[in-house]
Amino acid sequence: MHIWIINQSFRPETIAPANRFYGLGSQWTKLGLRITMLTGQPYRPHGTLTEGYDGKDRVEEIDDITVIRHQEKITKKKRALPQAISQISFAWRVYKNQRNIMPEDKPDVIIASSPDFFHVIAGWALSVHYKVPFIMEVRDLWPEIFRDMGVLTNNFLLWILERMARFCYWRANAIVTVTQGYAKSLAEKGVLSSKIYVIPNAVADADFIAYDKAREEKAGERLRSELHINPLSKIVVYIGNHGKAQALGQIIDASRLLMNRSDIQFLLVGDGTDKKRLKELAKGLPNVQFLPNQPKEKIGAFYAMSTINLSCLRNIPSFNTTIPSKIFEIMAATKPLVACLQGEAAEIIKQSGGGIVVPPENPQELAKTLEALVDDSERLADMAKKGRKFAESERKYSKLARQYVGILNHVIATNQKNPAKTATKQKKSQKEQDS
Repeated sequence: MHIWIINQSFRPETIAPANRFYGLGSQWTKLGLRITMLTGQPYRPHGTLTEGYDGKDRVEEIDDITVIRHQEKITKKKRALPQAISQISFAWRVYKNQRNIMPEDKPDVIIASSPDFFHVIAGWALSVHYKVPFIMEVRDLWPEIFRDMGVLTNNFLLWILERMARFCYWRANAIVTVTQGYAKSLAEKGVLSSKIYVIPNAVADADFIAYDKAREEKAGERLRSELHINPLSKIVVYIGNHGKAQALGQIIDASRLLMNRSDIQFLLVGDGTDKKRLKELAKGLPNVQFLPNQPKEKIGAFYAMSTINLSCLRNIPSFNTTIPSKIFEIMAATKPLVACLQGEAAEIIKQSGGGIVVPPENPQELAKTLEALVDDSERLADMAKKGRKFAESERKYSKLARQYVGILNHVIATNQKNPAKTATKQKKSQKEQDS
């Protein structure tokens, strides 16, 4: 089986979709599948090309995955219009480049991942061109999340995004979501429940090994020394995007409430649109330190150094069905988690035993929880152990990749058996949605 995956980001980038498709793709190659990753230039989230790349089309191999990089409009700006232009440029380049290939390179199935609908549409168009099934991954619900966050208030634009979403949903032979909540929302929109599947985010098997190695080699101690952090300090770490969705001001406010605890140090690692404001908010706080985005190979050292790790989102309805993949990385690193989350993510954390959930955007409760935990080494160790056990049994890509292959085989077989009937059924579903 030859799988094309279309997504604008991939390794060496370390954002969530890049990690997901590396984790799945590297396992699929071990199962004997041929994987071609159609992606863009590695410049996220910092906005500049990774060293060794020139922004031009190129082909490379990453752990037996064929990676075809396409030119795109690179932008440092996080506003909607520059991002949309970048997404459109990537989608067009993929569609243009991949329409004329050698017969032996033809895919058996194409997977394209939202929330960027432009390259999802390109994926569908290529599936029509090559007469192969098309699978759409849904990792965020657009435009609901924009509406809830107040990012987009223009009703006409929201309507356009909704129509684009529906266009993609009904044309997909199957939809794979990353949460049960997303699957339920799609079914409520009228999408055929028979073509909706859930394959959650997880952790690459290689990352489990890397985190263990960092801990065994005492990489955390070396990093602590490098950052000039007191050997006796308890370090509360947040690693990830510094955007409006994460509402990291709640961490800054909690750190202010804990200034009397000189042994607690907060470390925020990463970049994002809200980082400048956060730095201003943290001015004068001796217990808060910011670091830029780090290369993937160094993340294990940060986990090894940490006492507690944080995961945060804003307190809005759309995030009730969102599950940050970061929580599974923390568990895989055998570290305790404090999560400012709600809904499905909160329930998973409680089920795992690997962390404590506090209400999002409640810095008083966050500070109270952290102060109690840093002095309870026995409880921290128990949480870390339970989290690791859960991650190994439930959130390892080697396990989920096999489940995904079952979906791919079913979709390909169904499409080959009666493609016309499949298309008619999808069109009927769309008419029912529009009525």
